[in-house]
Amino acid sequence: EEELDLFLSHMHADHTQGLHSEWDEGMIYCSQVSRSLLLDKFDVDPVRVVAMEIGVPKLLRLDTGKEVMGREDNSEDESSRRNVVKVTCIDANHCPGAVMFYFETQDIRLLHTGDFRLSPAMIREDSPLAMARDCHLVVDNTYCDPKHTFPSQQEAGQRILELVR
Repeated sequence: EEELDLFLSHMHADHTQGLHSEWDEGMIYCSQVSRSLLLDKFDVDPVRVVAMEIGVPKLLRLDTGKEVMGREDNSEDESSRRNVVKVTCIDANHCPGAVMFYFETQDIRLLHTGDFRLSPAMIREDSPLAMARDCHLVVDNTYCDPKHTFPSQQEAGQRILELVR
């Protein structure tokens, strides 16, 4: 049976359905915070959970899911280069450990947002998200309907402070 790797954007229950302590269906890639929470909550084999550092790309082979050693694939072999995906985590500004995944192959660039909270800082030219311009976009749009309105993070923080005082 073929193993499929999982890219876990964050640890909310709607994103962890199907995970369990006997997970053996492939590697799980996530942020360090999500890795800690995942190991604590599900007691998954730590060998199967790979923490990715935000902003630091990992090169993975598409045929095996194994990490390519080094930052870049310098192989002269065209088929080897075509069989590599570069994956970079970008802070999703959603909850602790939440990330977006930016995937790049020789032919395709794709950003998977997971849940995220867009802020003005995220759309500046020098932001990490700027690398994902002109790519395919997979958006988690659970709350995209205009009937859902949320206070800003600053407003929510102020309300919490008022409640606990």
